[in-house]
Parts: sequence; structure tokens; C-alpha cells
Amino acid sequence: MKVHTNIKAFLVFTVTLLFSFTLYTEPADAADLEFDRISGDNRIGTAIQISQKGWPNGLSNGDNTVIIARSDHPADALASASLAGKMNAPILLTSQNSLHADLTDELNRLNASKAYILGGTDAISSNVSQSLQNLGLSVERVEGSNRYETAKAINEAANLSTSSHALLVNGQTIADALSASGIAAVNEMPIYLTGSESLAITLPSEVETVTMIGGETVLSEGIENELNALGIETNRIAGDNRYETNIQAIQSFDFASDESIMVRGTTVSSQGEDYPDAVAAGGLAGQLGSPVVLTHPEQARTDVRNFLLSQSGLTYVLGGTTAISETVLQHLNQDFDENAVTDAYVNAKSGLNIRSTPGGSVVGTLSRGTMVEIHEFDGDWAKISYNGGYAYAHAFYLNITGDNYLLAGHTIVVDPGHGGHDGGASANGLTEKNVVLDVSLLVYDQLLQSGANVVMTRSTDVFVSLAGRVEIAENANADSFVSVHANAAGSEAAHGIETFHWGQHASEESKALAEAIQDRLIYDTEANDRGAKEGNFHVIRENTMPAVLVEIGFLTNPAEANLLRTHAYQSEIANSIYQGIVDFHRTLQ
Repeated sequence: MKVHTNIKAFLVFTVTLLFSFTLYTEPADAADLEFDRISGDNRIGTAIQISQKGWPNGLSNGDNTVIIARSDHPADALASASLAGKMNAPILLTSQNSLHADLTDELNRLNASKAYILGGTDAISSNVSQSLQNLGLSVERVEGSNRYETAKAINEAANLSTSSHALLVNGQTIADALSASGIAAVNEMPIYLTGSESLAITLPSEVETVTMIGGETVLSEGIENELNALGIETNRIAGDNRYETNIQAIQSFDFASDESIMVRGTTVSSQGEDYPDAVAAGGLAGQLGSPVVLTHPEQARTDVRNFLLSQSGLTYVLGGTTAISETVLQHLNQDFDENAVTDAYVNAKSGLNIRSTPGGSVVGTLSRGTMVEIHEFDGDWAKISYNGGYAYAHAFYLNITGDNYLLAGHTIVVDPGHGGHDGGASANGLTEKNVVLDVSLLVYDQLLQSGANVVMTRSTDVFVSLAGRVEIAENANADSFVSVHANAAGSEAAHGIETFHWGQHASEESKALAEAIQDRLIYDTEANDRGAKEGNFHVIRENTMPAVLVEIGFLTNPAEANLLRTHAYQSEIANSIYQGIVDFHRTLQ
């Protein structure tokens, strides 16, 4: 039986995508959220700080148990929140082959006497287990042949394998597992991992109900059908993106505390899913009875803000400012004007002049990073609230950060180049298909948040033909098409960003879209400007809507390759593409 409603029958869940904040530099009525940042010098240190916050007087959980996971490989720790909640134990991180001295000190402070090691000796070596034993701890290694079987073994170690209600998440995309972590820890529920298309494990016969966290792209309808065929009732919790899914999941379960734990909801690595600070959140969630809330590392979200306000208690922020910026905390703590149509932050590098009318006299200046609320656009100018009234700012120097009418209802196709057996360019340890997929998924997230209808030609590492990409866009009746690629050349000296359009269909609009995206990319990244130009590429030649192809940098250039391998630069590229799309659609109003 499929149930596509929330678990609590009485719960009426509403998600508002309106994302706006007060634009006064000193808001009169701040939201007054209280934050407590918990961070160390590195991921091992942050986990130790989390342990000290949750267990200031040491352990008193019977066996004085701790859970040890590998710091740079979180796969085995995905389902550990259930064990942490059951044992009331902190989750600590270690390197693969040795115990860090600070970790040894923390184990002594906790008076730990038993350690669960997550994963086999390939994940955490026997040297680590021997070091733990030398400290006087008994050691139990919890492992399986893969991450799916390890999760199942964790549930068995927690004596939760006989539970009638289980959580199911995709074992490759960690964000939904993080959403499940607080639920599992507080409610002592097992978490099972699976692939996206079919069940990767056999569930215990005692399972009667499965709550699936994530949409059909991460947990297919086929998985739901498999479970139903086994006589298992299913509930699916899914929002339009990971953040909405997270809030919906939290509001579908009970939590004892009005405090929250906020973690970064995006990976810190361009090479794979890596959420080091968030992995340790499950232990603290179980100890405090609090949910784990996901946030974008650089942009505050209204749905996150509204939830934190509803909690009313302290919010623990896990990780340093690289994980979650101070700007996010500042923006979460600002009130908003319900009459604004969207919000933005100032992106001008040396401050932004504020004018009395479009192009009129200067009445003030706002520094970079200042949040503003936008009430309407007048050509290239945005009407903003300012000093109790209204003023105007040049729209190019504002980065839109939320739901806005400019993209609402528009269908935009994002096309990550290559995929599957077609890797595209490869140099300096990077493969084009992977880099452009990472960037495209970030663009996808921002477009979804804006209210656009977003179609991806591929969201995983699969091959899609050029004709197939065009067909996807045409069938979607798309309003615009953006293909993302990375460049290569015979010389390492070649560098820079360029955006292509073609003159066959919607030629003027395609040129305008290319110029808008190129302008944003060059201003934000300060890369070499190779221009917006014509290029006879199949996916932009054959599409009938405004279509462009963006080359985001040269993999063959060592400096650009080093930038493109970082999540921070990928995020900057993605935001520039998104802002360019917004600029283009603004000119169409």
C-alpha cells in the first residue's frame, strides 16, 4: 500500500518558497534566532567538540560506548545515527590508520570503555582497533560487504533489526541520509540504504512500514513497488529539493527538544559525497532529542528560517565558516517584508551605489554581502527598500537568492555535457563529465529554489545522445536551454570562459542569454573573457528555444583545473550561470 501523505495524520504541512529578508542594514525587528557554532581545527576536531558539547561530564550510557567512523570516508557512517541514538553515544572520527592524539584525549575524558568501529579493516585499519584496546576499550567492529550491508549490520548491533518501522534512503546521495539521521537517533529507528532503482538489501521480515526519504529520482517507484509486493506499507517524504525534503521529514516525526542542529547540506568535495561535520550530528541529535536541519553553505533559505523560528530554541551550527558561512546565520536572523517579490545580496566588489530613481542621484552605498529586498524591476534597475522608503540599485550587482516571479513557471533545461562512456575532456586528474555534472546539479538546485520548472538531461553518470538532449528540451517545451561543458586545448596556456549561441533559432534571444551568462561568469570569477560568440554545436543549433553552451574553463590549464576541482569554485560558477539566467529572463519582462 502506498501512502503519499505525512506520517502524522493531523499534520498539515505547508512549504512557502517566498524567500525575502529586511533590507535595512540594521533591521528594527530581528528574528532573534540564537546560534551556537561547534567547530574544531578539522573534521576530527569538530567531532570532538560535538562530543564535548553533548557529553560535557563524560559518558553514562551503561557501557560507556562511543562510535568510531572514518573521517574521510563517510559511507559506513551513514546509518550510524540509529546506533548512536540507541546507545546514547557520540560519533567520533578517526583517520584510516591511526588514532589522533586529541581523539585519545577525548576518549579518556569521556571515560569510554567500549567502541563500535564502523567498517572493515580497509576503512579503519587494525592499528586503530589495537590502539583502542591499548587504551582499555573493548572493540566491536560493525561491517558488511558494502555500505548497504554495513548499514544493516549497524541496525543489528543496535538491536533494531526487529523494528516494524524503518527508514529507507539512497546510499549514494548522503543528503537524505542526513535528514534521516536525527529522526533515527531520536526515535531509535533503523536506517536502511539502497540504490536508486532497486532494493540493495533484503529487509528483515519484521519490517511492516517503510518511510522512504527522497523523490523518485533517488528512490524509484520500482523500489516502492518492490516493498508493496512484499506486503510492506510505504510512506514517501519528498520535497522539490534536499532542503524541502529535510524539513518535511523532520515535521513528520516527533522530537523532544525545541533545539535544532544545523549542518551543511552540500558536499565539501567535488570528487564525491563528503559531509564530515554532518556525519557526527547523529550522536548529538540522539543526546539532545533534536532534529538535524540542512542548510546551503552560503545562502539562507526561508523554509529553513521558518522552521528554526518554529523551534524557538537554540540552534547548534556544526562546522566552521567554510562549512556554513556567517552570512547564512546573519541572513537567517533578519525579518522580511511580505510585500517584496524576492530578495538578493549585494555582489558589487567595491560597494553598490543606491540611487533615488533609476540612474538618478546617489543617496547611499551598500557594502558587498548586504541583503536587500526587491519590490520590482525597472529595466536594469531594482526597486529596493532603503532607509524606511524605496530606492534603486543596478540589478547586475545584486545576486537573487530566492523565489522570484522572473523564473516562476518557466521551464529551463540544464544539460550537463557528455556522460556514461563519453567522458569528454580529461586532464589534470579531472574528467569533464563529472565536473560539469557537479556544476549542473548546483544550477539545478538554485533554479528550483527560484520557482522555475527545471529539467535535467541527465542527473547521473549516464550517456544521452545529442539528439536525445534536444528531444528532452523540445518535449518539455522549454523556455531556455543551458548546456554546461569544460574546455580542453593542446596547450596548457589556453584558459578562460566562453559561452556559445547559434543563429538558427531564437537567435537574438540566444545571443542575449549567452551574453548575460558570460557577463556574470567573468565578473564573478575574474577569469579570462573569451567572449559570448557563435558556435555550431548540435544541442544549440537544433533546439528551437533560446539555447547556449557554456565552457566553464580549461581542464588542460593546471590553474583552472585546480579551481574546477573545488566545490567552492563550482558553486561560484553555478551561481553565475543562475544569475545570468535570471538577468536574461528579467529583460523579457
